Amino acid sequence: MVEINKDEVLAYLKILRHKNQTELRAINQETKEVISQHFKTEEELIALCEKYNGKYNIYLGVNERKENGTSRNDIISVGIIPVDIDCVKKPASEDDLAKAKAIAIRIIREGIFQEFKEPPLIFSGNGYQILFCVPLIEINNENREEIEARIKEFENRLIKKYSNDIVRLDNVGDLPRIMRVAGTYNLKSKTNSEFVSSKFEEDENLKNHILSIEFPKIEILSKEKSKEISSTYFENEPNVTDIWMPDKAKQRGTEYFGEHPVHGSEGGQNFWVSPTKGLWTCFRHGVGGDWWSAIAVKEGLIDCSEAQRGKIRGELAKRVLEIAQEKYGLKIKPNLDIANQVFERIKANSPVKKEEKKEVEQNVEHKEIPKDTAGEEEIEEVKPEVCDLRDMDINEVREQAVLLKMSKRKEDATELLVNVIKERLVLLPNIVTTIEYKAQEHICFCKHI
Repeated sequence: MVEINKDEVLAYLKILRHKNQTELRAINQETKEVISQHFKTEEELIALCEKYNGKYNIYLGVNERKENGTSRNDIISVGIIPVDIDCVKKPASEDDLAKAKAIAIRIIREGIFQEFKEPPLIFSGNGYQILFCVPLIEINNENREEIEARIKEFENRLIKKYSNDIVRLDNVGDLPRIMRVAGTYNLKSKTNSEFVSSKFEEDENLKNHILSIEFPKIEILSKEKSKEISSTYFENEPNVTDIWMPDKAKQRGTEYFGEHPVHGSEGGQNFWVSPTKGLWTCFRHGVGGDWWSAIAVKEGLIDCSEAQRGKIRGELAKRVLEIAQEKYGLKIKPNLDIANQVFERIKANSPVKKEEKKEVEQNVEHKEIPKDTAGEEEIEEVKPEVCDLRDMDINEVREQAVLLKMSKRKEDATELLVNVIKERLVLLPNIVTTIEYKAQEHICFCKHI
C-alpha cells in the first residue's frame, strides 16, 4: 500500500479555500474508471485519499462547485489560477524535469516582478503546477463565460511565451478544472506529487490583472440561425465523428469519451464527442469546437491547445475548407442571392465635397473619381454601379464603402460592412478571398472587408 502524505494533502486543501464542499475525482490508470465524490471535512478527504491512493490518480476540483456539482455551470467561485507545466516526453527524464522546473521558477519570478505574490509550487510527477491564489471571485450565470475567457487568455499568454519542444504548458483555465493532489501517488510517473513550496497569500493585484484582461468578444449565433447559415452555403457538412473519435472510446448517453486521438490522455477520458450536437471537447486544454477546428487539429494545421475562439480564420480557414472537400465529403452551394441583396443598398449615392475628394482618391484604387471643378462647392456626383459579386474584385468592394463614407453616408457604409460580415459571404467567384471563421459558434467573415 502506498501511503499518502497527510500534511501535504491538507495543505493542498487549505490553499483551495473552499467554503462548503470540494469534488474529488479518482481515475484508474488501467481501466480508465472515473469516480467522483464530494466531501466537506478534512477527515473525509484523508479517508478518500487513503482509499484510492496507489490504485487511482487522485484529483481535486480547484474551483468550488455547488452541492454535488461537477460541470462548468456548477462552479460558484474562483480562487485559484492554475498553471500546468508538463514535460512532452513521458516518462520525463531528469534533464527535462529540470527544464520544466526552471520554467516554473521563471514564471513565478516574472510574476513577482509585476508585483504578484509568490504562489505555491508543486511537483506533479511529470512536471510542475503553479497555483496562483486570488481573493474569491463569485461566479454566476452573468459573468461565468467572461471570467473563464479572461483566465484562458491569461493562460494562453503564458503558453505562447514559455512552451517549447521539451516543456509544454496546458491551458487549464476552464472553470471545472481538476488538478492532481499534492501528497498522493502518480501512477504514470511512479512518483509522489509533492510541494516545492506551499506558502500562499491571496493576491489582489493578480485578481485585478485577470479581471482587466481583454479577450475576444465574438457574436454567438443561435443554433437555429447557425443551421440556417450553414444550409445556405453547404449542401452537407461532416460530423465530428466523420473526422475523429476518441481512442478506446466508451459511450455515455449520446456522447463518446476516451483518449485524445492526437495527444493522448493520462486519465483516459480527456476527449469527448457529441454526434448529435456535432461538437468535440478536449478537457486537457479546455478547448473544443465543431468540424472546422476538428479538421485543423487532426490534420496538424494547429495544435490542440490553439483551438480557441476566432483561431480558424483567413488562410487557415481556406485550407480547412479545401481539406473538408477533399477528404471529408463537404459540398458547397454556389449561392450569391444574399450577397447581391446586401449590395443593392449602394446603388445610389450623395455628392462628395471637394475637400474630401483627395481622401477618396487615396483610398480607392480602381474607380476614377471625376476631376474637381474650380470654385464649386461640391464635385460631380459619383454613382456606384449595381454590384454583382461575379464581376467584382475586392478593391471594388472596398470602394463602395469608401464612397458611401465620403458622401456623408457613414452609417450606410458601416451597415454595409456589418451585413457583409453577418451574412457570411464565403463564396465569391473570381475573388481571391479568405474566411475568418469562428468555429464553435459558426460565424464566418470575409477577411478583406
